[in-house]
Amino acid sequence: MELIGEDDILTMSISMFKILGEGHRHDKDKFINIFRCVNICMFIWNLIIILGSIPYATGFVYINIMEGALSCSHALLKYACFIYYKSDIEKLLHDFQEFWKITQIPAIYGTAKIVHKYLFFGEKAYLTAGLTVMFIYNLRPLMDKQNRFMFECWPLLNQSIIMEAIVLFSQFYFFLVYISIVFAFDIFYIAYSIHLIMQLKLLKYTFEHIRRQDGSGRIYECIRQHKLLLGVFNRMRNVYFWMLLFYYAVTLITGCSQLYIILLAQPGLFEMIASTIYLAALLVEFGVYTISVEEIVYQLTDISRSIYMSTWYERNLSDKRDLLMIMMKTQQQKYLSAAGMIDMNVDTFGSSSLNSSMETIGEDDILTMSISMFKIVGEGNRHDKDKFINIFRCVNIAMFIWNLIIIFGSIPYATGFVYIKIMEGALSCSHALLKYVCFIYYKSDIEKLLDDLRAFWKITNTPAIYKIAKIVYKYLFFGQKVYLVAGLTVMFIYNLRPVLEKQNRFMFECWPLLNNSNIMEAFVLFSQYYFFLIYVPVVYAFDNFYIAYSIHVILQLRLLKYSFEQIKHEDESGLIHQCVRQHKLLLGRMRDVYFWMLLFHYAVTLITGCSHLYIILLAQPGLFEMIASTIYLAALIVEFGVYTISVEEIVYQLTDISRSIYMSTWYERNLSDKRDLLMIMMKTQRQKYLSAAGMIDMNVDTFGSALLKYVCFIYYKSDIEKMLDDLQEFWKITEVPEIDKVTKIVYKYLFLGQKMYARRVHCSVHIRFTPVTGKADAFYV
Repeated sequence: MELIGEDDILTMSISMFKILGEGHRHDKDKFINIFRCVNICMFIWNLIIILGSIPYATGFVYINIMEGALSCSHALLKYACFIYYKSDIEKLLHDFQEFWKITQIPAIYGTAKIVHKYLFFGEKAYLTAGLTVMFIYNLRPLMDKQNRFMFECWPLLNQSIIMEAIVLFSQFYFFLVYISIVFAFDIFYIAYSIHLIMQLKLLKYTFEHIRRQDGSGRIYECIRQHKLLLGVFNRMRNVYFWMLLFYYAVTLITGCSQLYIILLAQPGLFEMIASTIYLAALLVEFGVYTISVEEIVYQLTDISRSIYMSTWYERNLSDKRDLLMIMMKTQQQKYLSAAGMIDMNVDTFGSSSLNSSMETIGEDDILTMSISMFKIVGEGNRHDKDKFINIFRCVNIAMFIWNLIIIFGSIPYATGFVYIKIMEGALSCSHALLKYVCFIYYKSDIEKLLDDLRAFWKITNTPAIYKIAKIVYKYLFFGQKVYLVAGLTVMFIYNLRPVLEKQNRFMFECWPLLNNSNIMEAFVLFSQYYFFLIYVPVVYAFDNFYIAYSIHVILQLRLLKYSFEQIKHEDESGLIHQCVRQHKLLLGRMRDVYFWMLLFHYAVTLITGCSHLYIILLAQPGLFEMIASTIYLAALIVEFGVYTISVEEIVYQLTDISRSIYMSTWYERNLSDKRDLLMIMMKTQRQKYLSAAGMIDMNVDTFGSALLKYVCFIYYKSDIEKMLDDLQEFWKITEVPEIDKVTKIVYKYLFLGQKMYARRVHCSVHIRFTPVTGKADAFYV
């Protein structure tokens, strides 16, 4: 550790290790081992006195106990991991001496200076924040007269002044060791990761600038350096293997407990400041862990691109073979793993290597954003035999069902306007649940759709289509961002509901029996926050995938039409056969994926739209309800409109292929080709829409009918309300047996007539909509 320069970014972490007496190797040093035992005993002693207060705790005190126990466990685990893996950490520092000097490459050195500058600042800010939290906790016995200690403690220890002094001393001692070990461990990880990233950038630069006159020795030197960096990364994986799993759990549990303290517990000034700083530091720290690993893995896999960008094709066969071996090795890299269960990366639950077809989508493709959302919920690749992703799916589905149960549980206690809120919450949960289940069930079909995408023609080869595509992609990218911002805005407003509305502690109407316990309230609030975290990725990814893929299909159909239209007399029959194969590909499987979900989406659009119109127009909502309902209603209409308009355009392009064929020089071709073209024209004369469970065709007319129902609801709402009010004043026909008997018969046949009428209208609409030229008839119906 003494070999590290004073101006290096590793200096601060090594200084922290030296504070704990860990600056040298201590293979046979008895004093340092005694010091280690004292520190571990202090951690365990603090855990005992914290956990000993559980039988005497009530309400909010459980949160304080959990927070203190996790803090002690956090420090204890990091200290134990450091002692156990100290030899590996020393090997990492020894390997550091063999790193290349980045000062030799000005391009890399300039970047490194900027990164090191900001990292030094970040280390100081991180240390300052930690010391601030420690200082605030140390002042707790003075500022909070009811609590003599920094953590909740065993009440039996308050009966003696000597025991109180020992407990207070042990807690002060705990914080002194806590700051040193936690900050040293974390800063060492961050600083060493930065060094590793810079070395990988330098290696990539060297590969990319290998010249033809450079001998094989230069390649061998790069291979040795690559092996060194891979060994360093593997050693880092061993050091942080078990600790990262605990760290992930601590971030989730402690983060939720701190949010509960800030939002619901009505803390004092001391608690508010300490919890806010602690939560911010926790999130930043965990974010740095995951982002660092993501960047390291990206640099390792990007080596293959650097080799390909070099002049490898000018080298001899032996060098090409060596470079090919390196490229094969860099195609797949593993992340740092939390006990082998959770890969520490930006997607958190993403897989260590994306072997599925989702990996083939380019970064600038319109499908990228939806696939990124799928990765957030752990669906970035095929998981045929992955137990952990199945457990994660079960947890998510259980959370959706749990939220539905606590919403429906409030129905017996609801009155008036509350029924609308219950229906709204139930539909939101059902909406997300159905889309999540549909995605899991049809995931193989979605992966096949992505596989088919690779067989699509390149639109860049046709300037006329490519020009249109660039404009469409530009506006679609903008629309995707607006849609995401709108969804996040609604989620953010709902997340603030417990703060903005003092009467409602939850985001949805909940079962009143759950309000009798602080623990149950915290769990319900956690489940609702968790619901919204899953709701946005699932709904957004499912909808955005549909829209983006529809755009791809529409552009491919335009390209196919253009190809048919430009077929010349001298072209061979193989070109027609190629167009036929492409046409068959585009008639694919989107209808199966969205078959059942579209029916529910249509119903949700009608019911939820009317309920939000009721909230906006009749319920006299507050500012929060007005903004949330308006944004939600607008997003709902736009979402359903895009669904239907996309299908309408696809069907139009499919039917318009016959026109493109007719506009070509088909009459100059031989009899065999004319027969093939005639078969295609026959096929394109009639197309099926995407169907909502086989009952409702999703097209522009369906969208118009939904809007018409909204307009009718607004226009006739006052008359309907008066009619319903007058209905309450009608005489009871059950009081007159003769009239009651006749009424029952009339009602019976009226119900039967309603069903027959509904079937007749459905059949007539279905028949009149099928011809291509039937728009006037459809409007008449």
